[in-house]
Amino acid sequence: MIEAIRGTVMGKSYVDPAVAGKLMDQVADEQVKPSVVLTEKLTEREEAVLRLLARGLNNIEIAN
Repeated sequence: MIEAIRGTVMGKSYVDPAVAGKLMDQVADEQVKPSVVLTEKLTEREEAVLRLLARGLNNIEIAN
């Protein structure tokens, strides 16, 4: 937990390994539309940020 907090402060992104695989499966392939449940809960921008996270970009790269 401390590593994740320190990394985030330094501009790195952190995804818990327990969910990383599931996250990658659902959003890494841009050809696959997210599930209805996901799109109902996320704005268009939030979905775009999630896709960038799935590609491995850090917070600074996403902000740019």
